[in-house]
Amino acid sequence: MTLADHQLARQKRIQASLIGLANDVRFRDFIEVVRECQTTALDNLTDGSVIANERASTACIGEIAAYRSIIRTYDEAVAQAAMAREETA
Repeated sequence: MTLADHQLARQKRIQASLIGLANDVRFRDFIEVVRECQTTALDNLTDGSVIANERASTACIGEIAAYRSIIRTYDEAVAQAAMAREETA
């Protein structure tokens, strides 16, 4: 199995797990906190002290990318779960 195959398999496992978690209120609350963290990181990126420091800017960009990835994967899982419910209805 290639690296790309492993990554695809891992992504599918994450999405399958998230479909079950999407209906859990506690997990939705967690995702809302992640969204708030993303907003805070975006605010930090525009802060003068972060922009002035290349290392801090790079770290902040990585932090934002991680939050976006988590949120995007969750949103996709929620959409898939909704489509699955519509198909069974």
